Amino acid sequence: MTKTKNSSMSGVRKGVLGFCALSTIGLMAIEPAFADCTRHFYNATDRKWLIDVIDNKGQSDLTKIGPNQTVAYTYTSNMMNGTNGRKTWASKIRIMGPSPENYTQTFPLNIQPDGDCVHIEHPGMSNTGSATVNEPANGDVQLWRAE
Repeated sequence: MTKTKNSSMSGVRKGVLGFCALSTIGLMAIEPAFADCTRHFYNATDRKWLIDVIDNKGQSDLTKIGPNQTVAYTYTSNMMNGTNGRKTWASKIRIMGPSPENYTQTFPLNIQPDGDCVHIEHPGMSNTGSATVNEPANGDVQLWRAE
């Protein structure tokens, strides 16, 4: 009888281990793809703006955008950091506008589940002011001055 119990328990352990292994493989399979992607910052004003992409380590990548200028920006895989086995992109983007508005907003960045670059999050903000985010594509920023 003891032998049967041990055999039965052994089978249960194998089943649990197999389930854990399959669960881990399943989690890895749904993790988003992390390919570099290029998006654009569009400045439709007559003044200079600054966009600062800050990674999870606090390192900054400041981009100056001149009046009526479009700048291509590449979100790179170097911006990723591992957190509890999950990978994330740069943690935030800060958009700074000219006087007299003195527009300054900071938004978190998240990788899209379908791998479509990053998404600039703006939870609870139905209006992002003088900057339109994620238009025309995720990760894009359009800058304009309110009249």
